[in-house]
Amino acid sequence: MKALVAAVLFAAAPTAAFAGAFDVLSWKPDRLAAVERDSVVDADGMKRARITVIFAQPRTDRAQPYRGLVGLQEFDCAGARYRTLQSTPFDDSGAMLAAATIREPSAWVSITPGTLGNDEKRRVCDGEWSARTYTTALPVLMAAYLLRPDAAEVRTAQAPAASENAAEASAAAKP
Repeated sequence: MKALVAAVLFAAAPTAAFAGAFDVLSWKPDRLAAVERDSVVDADGMKRARITVIFAQPRTDRAQPYRGLVGLQEFDCAGARYRTLQSTPFDDSGAMLAAATIREPSAWVSITPGTLGNDEKRRVCDGEWSARTYTTALPVLMAAYLLRPDAAEVRTAQAPAASENAAEASAAAKP
């Protein structure tokens, strides 16, 4: 199912919300968060930037289930706070759910060190864009995130047990 959703996203025609390249801020098991570098603008002494959040599981806290959100955030850089001015959810195919758009600004949120908000502030307000940041178009980002392996599917290399090492050494020593 993951591969089907990813294929649909990759093949979907780009929309205005997918126009730019997004820099990944956070890649966690339950969600991915990214900011669109080229969307950052100065507005009335504040900075504004488009953000996206992609959820591992569809969310159901609105009238329609959705996979993620594209939003416009405003930063009061001097006051170390931000708020979301607008957010539009999108479904598994990447289609915007315009009827579910929230156009009312949220309350201001204080930015504290060590948080996702602080990482976003460093980029948007301070211009600290890392050359090592993963940057891509939103449909590719969604497809990559949805195709990631589940934790149960991930295997790590383990050192062989001591008895296996001894048996291998013994076998290698014989002519």
